[in-house]
Amino acid sequence: HTSQLEYNFRVNFNQGTMFWSFMLLVFASLASISSAFVTAPPPRRTCVLQSSAEDFAITPKQVKVLRKEVTKRKAKKQIPTYSLQPEETRGPFSDNSLSEISQLLEKHELVEVRAISKDQQKTVRQVSEMLTLALEIDSGKNVVVLTVKGFTATLYSPMEGDDKPDKIKLRNSFNEKNKWTPKVKAPRDNRGRIIRED
Repeated sequence: HTSQLEYNFRVNFNQGTMFWSFMLLVFASLASISSAFVTAPPPRRTCVLQSSAEDFAITPKQVKVLRKEVTKRKAKKQIPTYSLQPEETRGPFSDNSLSEISQLLEKHELVEVRAISKDQQKTVRQVSEMLTLALEIDSGKNVVVLTVKGFTATLYSPMEGDDKPDKIKLRNSFNEKNKWTPKVKAPRDNRGRIIRED
């Protein structure tokens, strides 16, 4: 009787071990299969906007300042807009359109161009880049796509000269090392209060 119980125990134990070994093998194979379909997250994009000119780029901080300026001007309805004609919605662009957009950029630095790639929203960004390139060739100035929303792109082109009062002020140290120096901090006492000279 004892040997029969021992035999049954061994059989059940072996069967249980085989079962769990099989289950572990199944889980391991499922894990390897699922890992093949799981892709790594895409790398974070640094928001640096650069025109076709190698010596001109907009840093992420400058993009943030410009987008705030766009929001502020939209709220005040001060941002100029231009709508492309139906026959040039995906390019090529007419000389008249390029000239008018260039004039708006020269005066306001920011302009909303509407009706871009109206028949296919997926290509709005691509057509906007084509438009900036055409504007750069036509005007000889740097132009970048600041934002794209729907069929509308906001373009930016900096004014020439720093003495103009309406120019958007951007701190820029691109290709210019050691241009900006830190502000001299006022001396403080042990409690952290500024020492004022009487």
